Amino acid sequence: MVGHGAVGLGVKPLAHGNLVAREAVSDQDIQLSLDLRRRAFIRPSGSKTRNLSDADHFDPVYNHVLIERRGKVAACFRIKIFADPYALLASHSGSHYDLGPLSVLTGPFADIGRLAVGPGDGDPDVLRMVWGMLARLVETHRLQYLLGCTSFVGADPVQHAPALAALCERHIGPLTLLPHRKAGTTVDLTQADQPPDTSRIPPLLRSYLALGAWVSDHAVIDTHLDTVHVFTLLDVAAIPPARARGLQRIGMVSPG
Repeated sequence: MVGHGAVGLGVKPLAHGNLVAREAVSDQDIQLSLDLRRRAFIRPSGSKTRNLSDADHFDPVYNHVLIERRGKVAACFRIKIFADPYALLASHSGSHYDLGPLSVLTGPFADIGRLAVGPGDGDPDVLRMVWGMLARLVETHRLQYLLGCTSFVGADPVQHAPALAALCERHIGPLTLLPHRKAGTTVDLTQADQPPDTSRIPPLLRSYLALGAWVSDHAVIDTHLDTVHVFTLLDVAAIPPARARGLQRIGMVSPG
């Protein structure tokens, strides 16, 4: 399973307190990641649930990162770096959104996905470790853009209407860069008919938005994973200086 078609990320492990973030280097590591993803993404529906998996054909060609607490996986995500914007059309995000409008941008790009945190794990340092590894990757590979599909749990867009309305109100990206529709089932963010509620936006997406990220003008309904997700793009150069200094203070990004 380990994607030896994927070149190693070339970053050292990151340690903070009882947490360690590192690149997966073996099939066993990948299996640990898949086990956590199954528990995080696949809802219980009887005794057969333990045999289900959300593994797909992107896993062997993406790199995987584990965040461990005392040797047990607390979170994970996968990532692939693209130099050419046209190559993004074959990325995981590109399988759900037509990313052709991004062809005017200059990379490198990182497509990030399947970020899973152990169910019930409310430790904020876990998400900080995710950002710590992403910051190291930005620095190592001189990444210009981070992108991915950010999910809401539950495939019914009505239950997410307040959050989608909040995204529509302030966070839709530039018209010339917005991905076109590609997935079979989508919902227009402007159709959300409930008052905006930013508190309903998932923590990961809130952290992207706080750094200056923008989202697509439509969401994709993914019944396989029982989620609704929006395309999300963060321009590294657009991160507000105060936020960048905050990352520096906690050691995620080198000064300067």
